[in-house]
Amino acid sequence: MGYKETTLTFHEDKITYIGNPAEGMPDYEETYSGLENEEIEVMMSWEAPIMEKSAEFVCQNGGDILEIGFGMGIASDYIQSHSPTSHTIIEMHPQIAERARTWASDKPNVTIIEGDWIEEIDSLGNFDGIFFDTWGVFGHWSDVANKTSEHVNSGCHITCWNCSSGESNGCGFDDSHGIAYEQVSVSPPQNTYFNNTIYYMPKVVV
Repeated sequence: MGYKETTLTFHEDKITYIGNPAEGMPDYEETYSGLENEEIEVMMSWEAPIMEKSAEFVCQNGGDILEIGFGMGIASDYIQSHSPTSHTIIEMHPQIAERARTWASDKPNVTIIEGDWIEEIDSLGNFDGIFFDTWGVFGHWSDVANKTSEHVNSGCHITCWNCSSGESNGCGFDDSHGIAYEQVSVSPPQNTYFNNTIYYMPKVVV
């Protein structure tokens, strides 16, 4: 059973499910080995400083912003605080997509698309900023770079979730894009996906 078919549990400070966290994500098979029947965190509230910095980066040009993965809506709130011209959100999990639609109901510049981002993105135009933070759907990081780079305006700012412990994930882009990393201090409780006190935020300008 894939992530989309799982039943999520919404806690005050996190979203969780029980399933195989590496299904659909071959780049993470080693990371999640042995956790197939454990409670897995999809997102947690301690990520707020990361979401704030990510939103600040992708919104530097203003304009049209694409957010892939709604999660708890933390990054979405920060993106909205920058008053983008448009804010498109792709979310594949039906439970989260429903919450996203409720969140967006009073925000005329927001469009919610329910589905797999890699299937939906080709129906969209170009963007000035892209934030990629979804779960269980993207295959390899190279897919992220290849697909998002087809939908950028000149100077588009792109960042993505980086669960590595250093400067090793440039959202699938190679060094020719001049990838930079910004360190963000965080205080995560023990969890299944990130237990470091420094987060390295990838910063790509295409």
